[in-house]
Amino acid sequence: MPHANVLAHRQIANELGLIGEWLEERGWTHERMWREDFPVLPEADALIVLGSLDSVASGHCAGWAPAEMSLIRDWIDEGRRYLGVCFGAQILASIWGARWIGGLGSTGKWNRSPGSMERHVGPGSCGTRTSSPRPGQRR
Repeated sequence: MPHANVLAHRQIANELGLIGEWLEERGWTHERMWREDFPVLPEADALIVLGSLDSVASGHCAGWAPAEMSLIRDWIDEGRRYLGVCFGAQILASIWGARWIGGLGSTGKWNRSPGSMERHVGPGSCGTRTSSPRPGQRR
């Protein structure tokens, strides 16, 4: 029986919703893991990383995020299955070289570094601002 680790915050953004139904319908088991207790990734067939109130945007990254991103980068580099939802998708984009430009919300955009889709060579840390905001744009 395939098994997935599900990483989320204990109190927010932790609902599996349709993903839980999808897992159940296909005979997957899953283990809930909480960011607040997150030291290692147990063995599993897949890793599902859910949302957060935090962001990978420069200046908005939580202190715990780089360590989580490093473990996730190792997981992905090993060719293992990964599904990132919301913050989990931001982590994936950042690991593969994208950087958040602008502020939080809809005032920014993702920028892909040259060659980043081939392999990310950086440390897998939170994004860095690569340009100044346009006039009237939040920083």
